[in-house]
Order: sequence, then structure tokens, then C-alpha cells
Amino acid sequence: MGLEDDFGLGKLVSGCEVTVEEGDRCLVARINYKPGEVIFEETPILWTEFLSHEETSIFPTESVPYLRYDFQRLVHHFLEQRLSKDHKLFRLSRDGVTSAVAQQTFPERMREYRDAARAMLEVFKGTRSTSATLKQVEAVIQIIETNCHAAPLGNEDDDDDEDACGVYILGSMMQHSCFPNATVNLFPDNNMRMDLRATRSIRPGEPITIAYKELDHAPRIVRRAQLMRRGFICRCPGCDDDAVDWCRAVSCLCSTAGIISPKADGEHWTCNTCDRTIENKEKTEILKKESFLHCGDPTDVFVNCQDLSSLLGRLTDHYPNVLSSPPTLPDLLSLREYVKPLHPFHTHIYRAVRGALFDNPLFSALVNHHPRASLIATHYLVACNRLMSQLHTGQPDLMISEETRHHIWWLAVVASQEQQKLGKENNQSKRLHRAPKSSMWKVCDLGNGSETVLQVPTASRGNSIWSLARWAAAECERQSATLFGNKDARTLECREMVRVVQRL
Repeated sequence: MGLEDDFGLGKLVSGCEVTVEEGDRCLVARINYKPGEVIFEETPILWTEFLSHEETSIFPTESVPYLRYDFQRLVHHFLEQRLSKDHKLFRLSRDGVTSAVAQQTFPERMREYRDAARAMLEVFKGTRSTSATLKQVEAVIQIIETNCHAAPLGNEDDDDDEDACGVYILGSMMQHSCFPNATVNLFPDNNMRMDLRATRSIRPGEPITIAYKELDHAPRIVRRAQLMRRGFICRCPGCDDDAVDWCRAVSCLCSTAGIISPKADGEHWTCNTCDRTIENKEKTEILKKESFLHCGDPTDVFVNCQDLSSLLGRLTDHYPNVLSSPPTLPDLLSLREYVKPLHPFHTHIYRAVRGALFDNPLFSALVNHHPRASLIATHYLVACNRLMSQLHTGQPDLMISEETRHHIWWLAVVASQEQQKLGKENNQSKRLHRAPKSSMWKVCDLGNGSETVLQVPTASRGNSIWSLARWAAAECERQSATLFGNKDARTLECREMVRVVQRL
């Protein structure tokens, strides 16, 4: 209990302990935790909403350069509390700013934060006195940058919006993993209380990890580059030298379910079922295909790449007869012929479909050709998420990231909308409907040139879509109840979605 006593954590850590691994603090489980179980709860030392609504604040202000508004509020809270230099806050890590990786990634940040600290003191001293020194304020900013937890306020897609932020002691002890076993929940309406919940089973002696930044379906090189901005090189089980980079998946020619993916070095590509290793000639073809499909903006893929423009057409051709159950690996395997040599699970295919679905005006043209394109595309994204979870954790039913939850929620919404539309049609009709053929799909052929469109009875489609909507809504409620509790607003919203679907 040495480190726990040092930080005064007391009973907060009855089920876990703080240890040091390779110079970094780490939270390790002492007991078994089940998915959804609360590991600990904590209130913040610093938080943005410390003032009542009636009180006015001198911060945030444009007079403080380089420091975002919510961080200014946190520093303001520190100044108002008059914390001494011996306070446990100053024993938290500053690696997000001071480490060699951080300084290499952002060489100007230490100077900028020093300027921000100086400006904060000048503005604060203009209204009241303080014993805080420039060095202490600079240290607090570095600690905030390294350890702050944030919950979005307002529009999550608006980068200019402030977040509700807090700095915690025990909440600063978890290490990062790209495939974590726990998640942080913040409650801005309850004095920014936080709780940490297990997202899958955790055994005694196992490190408790969270995702500092969610990077769904990003290859290892992208994840590492993003996390270097946090001041460290990720070496979690998904990023270490022996890890398989599943996001760069290639279909194995000798196995119906095999996935060939590279190790971290990028040199060794091996099938996960038959252990076949690809030759240099095959690897050259794969790298050429990856290079052709790669671009910085995923929405550009559909504009510039005809191959991927036709993928949603192929999705709609092959998916209608499998919409009666949750998305699974076989759903993805049916698309292999159209994206070879890449696997349909590959990050470039995933990002292209996601970009078209949520960001690209071209998707409206696809919807005109096939009204269920949004339903099919969302079904595909959820299938990819389930496969990623299965490959990395061995628990295919655990979907823990925000992006995955949003996809399932959207799947429930669009499936419900489709079912409502079908309800207005004559569901007793037994005649077969042929999905419209798109000239775009004909021209942009990824496979053998076949233009066959599946024929599915209208009634069967209606029943299968209702089943899918019901599954997605129930899955949203299950995840929210597990991770946030039965009374959380997100769970109640999901429960209302279940009721809506049941009434269809």
C-alpha cells in the first residue's frame, strides 16, 4: 500500500493496487471483476464547473494564449483553492508534456504552456492575491494535459465546444490500452464524479486499462502516431512487437475463414487459421492495393476510387438475406471476392464505408439507387466492430467503444425507419422484388463482373429488418445498462428505443 498511502487513496483502492511498471504507475486488480462492475468511484481535485451558476469568473479569457478554455477553468480552480506545493496533485505525472516523446512531437508546447501560465497569473493577480508561483502554475498545466478526463458538452462534433473536465488522483493511475478492459464514466451533473467500470472480465494481477483515445479500426502505425501526441509510444498488447495488425487484414486463399495480417514489423504475414505465410510477390500486390486505396480523408475515397464506390452496391446485393440476425463474420466473408486481395474487414474499406455513410454527399446518390444503403452500410460497420473485438479479446459480444455503440444505435434507428416504411406497404404480397441495378455498380466491378441482384420476398425482408432493429435496440440497452447503470439517461434513452421497436 506504499503508493496508495503516498497519495492518500485509502478505501478507494480496496479491490486494486497501484504499482510501478517500467517507471510508470499502473493500476492492478486484486480481485475478480465482472463486466459492468464498478472498480472505484472518485471525486475530482480540479474540475471545470466548480463555480455555481450565479458566480462570475474571470476565466476563460482570450488574454491567455495557447490554453483551451476548459483547461483555463481547471487552472482557475487550482488558484482558487490555494493548494500548497506539497499537495498530492503535484505528484501526478507530467509525461504528456515533459517526456522525450512529447517534446519530440510538440517541441514548442513547453514554451507555450509557460507563456500560458504567466498570462494566467497576471490575469488572476489583477483581481486577487495568490501565493502560487509561475513554476507551480506551469506544472499544473502539464499535469492537466497529462491526466485530465473530459466529457463532451453540447455538440460533440463541434471542436470549439468546451468539455466538462476533471483531474483525479486514482483516475490518473490507469495505463492505456488500445483494447482496454475498463471504461471511465463521468457525471458532470454530480460534481464531476467519475466511476471506473470493467468492460470485460478482469482477473487478479491483471492491469486495469482504459483507452486514452479511441481509435477504432485504425492500424497500429496510425494508433501509435496518434498516441505519441499524448507523450508515449504505445506498447499495449495490440501494439507490441509481437502483435498482429488485424486492421490490415487480407483474405487467405486456402481457407474459407482465414485472415492474413502482418506482425508489427510489417514483414511477416501469416494466416490465423492455416498458418500460411505470404510470399514477397503477394506482399507487393497487397501493399500496392493498400497504397492505391489509402488517402488522408476517408470521404475522398468514394470520390476518387471507383472500386470502393461500388462496395456499397455489393453490400446491398449480398446482405438482404442475412439481416435477420446480428452482424457476424460470415456476413463479411461474402464480400471477399469484391475487395480481394484485401479482406472486407480491412481498415481502408471500413473507413470508406463509414466516411460515405456519415460524411459524404455521394451517399445520397447511393441511397437513390438503393433505399436501404444506409441500413446495409451500418450493418457492415457493426459486423467489423464485432470481428475486431473477437480477434483481440476473444469476447465477440463485448463492444465497448463509443464508436461501436453509436453504430449500433444508428443501426436500430435506420432499421426501425425501414420497418415503418415496410409497414405502409402490402406485407401480404408474395411477389418477388428485384433490387434496382445501379449503373455505378455495373461500371465499377470489384469481382468477377457478375451483376446478379438477390431476390428476396417483401415479407421476409420486413420480418428480417424488424428482427435486426429489435436486436440492435436490445444490444444498445444491454451495453448501456452494463456500463452506465439502469438509471443512467443513456440507458433510459435506449430503453425507449426498445419500446419503439417493439411497437412496430
